[in-house]
Amino acid sequence: MSTVIGIDLGTTNSCVAVVRDGKPEVLVTSEFKQTLPSVVSFDERGNISVGWAAKHQEYTNFDRTVASIKRRMGSRYRVRINGHDYSPESISAFILQRLKTDAEDRIGEVVTDAVITCPAYFTDAQRQATKDAGKIAGLNVKRIINEPTASALAYGIDCTEPQKVLVFDLGGGTFDCSILDIDEGIIEVMSTCGDNELGGNDIDNAVKDHFLAEFEEETGWNIGLNYFAVQRLIEAAEEAKIALSDAESYEVFLPFLVTRGTECRHLRTTLTRDQLEEIAQPFVDRAMDSVRRALVDAGLGPSQIDKLLLVGGSTRMPLVRRTIEGYLGVAAEEGVDPDECVALGAALQANVLEGSGDLLLLDVVPMSLGIESYGDVCVRMIERNSRIPIKCTQIFSTATDLQREAEFRVLQGESSKASLNRLIGVVTLPEIRRALHGNLIIKVSLGVDVDGIVHVEALNTETGKRVSLDIKDSMNITREELEASIKETKRREEARRFKEHWDRTFNQLEHLCTHGAKLSLLLKDKDDRKILSREVLAAQKATKGGPFSQPEVVAAACSRIFAILSSIDPDVRENRYLMY
Repeated sequence: MSTVIGIDLGTTNSCVAVVRDGKPEVLVTSEFKQTLPSVVSFDERGNISVGWAAKHQEYTNFDRTVASIKRRMGSRYRVRINGHDYSPESISAFILQRLKTDAEDRIGEVVTDAVITCPAYFTDAQRQATKDAGKIAGLNVKRIINEPTASALAYGIDCTEPQKVLVFDLGGGTFDCSILDIDEGIIEVMSTCGDNELGGNDIDNAVKDHFLAEFEEETGWNIGLNYFAVQRLIEAAEEAKIALSDAESYEVFLPFLVTRGTECRHLRTTLTRDQLEEIAQPFVDRAMDSVRRALVDAGLGPSQIDKLLLVGGSTRMPLVRRTIEGYLGVAAEEGVDPDECVALGAALQANVLEGSGDLLLLDVVPMSLGIESYGDVCVRMIERNSRIPIKCTQIFSTATDLQREAEFRVLQGESSKASLNRLIGVVTLPEIRRALHGNLIIKVSLGVDVDGIVHVEALNTETGKRVSLDIKDSMNITREELEASIKETKRREEARRFKEHWDRTFNQLEHLCTHGAKLSLLLKDKDDRKILSREVLAAQKATKGGPFSQPEVVAAACSRIFAILSSIDPDVRENRYLMY
């Protein structure tokens, strides 16, 4: 059985982990970093860089670099690069594929299965988009689990002691608050609330606006539309935010920030922790609104929370920690890196799915689900924070006389008005009997599976005809786009493996040529020396064009020289001189 990995697909950074000997561990990237920036960059020929290499191109190659794509998941947004439109799922798939490759390099085997996390407050479309991104990346997504639930697993909460746990997850682009009831190996989500448009990136942008205002006040220059200057300010804002978690003030100096004609201007300013907290306070207040709502939904007061878990890099801010700890009267748990805990928890859940754990996760529906009825009314069928999996059935009838088909629009949201909720899918029951309105009975079933994916079915009670739909069939990426993306990903993966293979062969041949050239000078037998020298010269000629110029010739030359050297030098035969 192949190893199942756990992946935290983040807005700013992503992470992959696996369970070894019963303990979860983060697998480092090829740059030996614990996390991978969720950034994808293309060059003019279509070659793709993911992670740190892509992040370094945010300035120099900004029009072909994509970041924070997670906020666009489940939407019809497309990014156009080199004349090609990429969906958020396709961009995310590049990140997942890179994590998959890094995991394979670290554990030494092909990875096919994964558990991927998403914010608890992700909509159905966003969850399905996350699953499709995994499919495009060549992964069999065994489960989509909520980030707060995963973090509870990573913190190693004692599941035998009854306790109420609040998970405060403030990442780069999204915020979640979940309340968990943990007892005797069962982790039940009591309630969840959040904001998919709130994160550390918003604080960075607010600090950037503060710098822009200071710069304009000092110089009289408005540079808000200067892309390069703004990007440098955002980077400086993030650095200042991180530094002020420990320091009381931080000096910002950006030389040659902008140039006009022969004039250039620098930015030199100091940001204090008090100033940062004043800027960040509105965003923290928004997060606390979700905390209060989650507590109300769970039927709990702040004093009834036993443990507090902080997740996401932005929770390192003293203001965030001080605010939530003061409100609950509970000190946050320590011991796990907030940037890594979600991936570690996903790995633990993967381990459970492999049959190696005894934990039971009981999750909930993040938002209410219903069907649109006549008069812009939303008939709510599944209430938010209902435990999943769940299935409910409701009786409907025709709304107008003599209609030939019945259309059921599936909605997600909390409003009683259909138009104020999010449309996530439509199922149509065709060829119904013509009758006066209200004289035909149709049963509609709405369900949510363990991944939080919605399923709907309509039954004509007269004919027994059923029409069912997994909401994934009406998602924002078409089947054609999905299949094309999968094929393109496979093609790129094959090209990558081909390049790696020939790079190894090419490097090995160069090494053998160098060793062979030295050895030929020491050979006493003229014929041996002549044969070896001839082969080395032929091989050197074959390698002049690089590893892809004549791959078959390079491979054949490599085999011949290795055979010759092995026959006269035992060190070569024992692979002491080989690089691979």
